[in-house]
Amino acid sequence: MFQYLYLYYDDDKFQIGTGNDPSDIQSVITTIHGLIDYSYYDVYVDTDEMWIAVIGGNASARIEMDVEIISVDLSNLLQCRTSGISFTTNDLCDGVFKCPDFADEAQCSHPSTFLLENENHTITFPDIYEQMYNASFLKTNSANGFRVKFLAIYLECYAHEYGYTNYCDDANIQIGTGNDTTNSQSIVKTVRAYTSYEDDVYVGSNEMWITVVGFLRYRPYTFYGRVEIEVTPISLSSMSLCSNSDKLLLQGEICDGTYQCDDYWDEKSCSK
Repeated sequence: MFQYLYLYYDDDKFQIGTGNDPSDIQSVITTIHGLIDYSYYDVYVDTDEMWIAVIGGNASARIEMDVEIISVDLSNLLQCRTSGISFTTNDLCDGVFKCPDFADEAQCSHPSTFLLENENHTITFPDIYEQMYNASFLKTNSANGFRVKFLAIYLECYAHEYGYTNYCDDANIQIGTGNDTTNSQSIVKTVRAYTSYEDDVYVGSNEMWITVVGFLRYRPYTFYGRVEIEVTPISLSSMSLCSNSDKLLLQGEICDGTYQCDDYWDEKSCSK
């Protein structure tokens, strides 16, 4: 457990491996590179022997750390499907993802909120924290879809390195149809950092989901995030589909002088 880790230079490194031979590159399970000034996520080692190596940079090094090592029962360890990261059974469905593909959170059971037409439901997160994973599920009558309105949104992720500012888009908010957040085909909209404004999104089904995901904290980035979303059921008969995409718009937005469709379909055929 990393209470604190400070690696000032890019070529400073902290490594963890299995067994008792740090020279065996096949035994390395985690390498943490420099430009880190905060706690790192917990690392689990699924063997009864392990090693830790702290490696200073070629020219100079500035390394500080406070690391706690605890033995755990191997029977309580699980492994992410797409990576070698391990986690405990207590980490399942705790709202903080450990697996890069969110497998420890995405399969968790969540009740759906049922909304009547013109009834509002607000989802608010004043602070989107690191490695946060939250899923909301909503239903309405079969004749309705949804309007998703961003009342407030701010996602920013960046790092200052060697006089340059690098931006990241790890944190995201996704909106999809149905009730399966792992189905990439159901995604209607993905919002990534950096953003401070988003247009309304229309969902053409009576079931939908929204996920709010924080960034991976072991990346050397600074992150700020907050969001307030209002979801309202609206009649499917009031929606139209853009001619060249799956994007929906309200019929009242056709010929309003502001295009919604990428090919301007909603404005091209209007009489002047």
